[in-house]
Amino acid sequence: MKTIQDIAKLLTGKKKNSKNIHQINVDGTIISDGQIIANSFNNYFLSIIGNHISVAIGKKPIDYLH
Repeated sequence: MKTIQDIAKLLTGKKKNSKNIHQINVDGTIISDGQIIANSFNNYFLSIIGNHISVAIGKKPIDYLH
């Protein structure tokens, strides 16, 4: 299914500009394994969301499990 953005790019003649990430620096360690890179990005974005939830509701998500 095409998104509006994809349709606009087709109509304007713009091509997708994607770049592959071959390695990243995580806490001073160079990571090149694709699965570890994906997990690192997931952990980073989940930590941001968790922090925003904590500030918004005054509790950490883990507090609801106790």
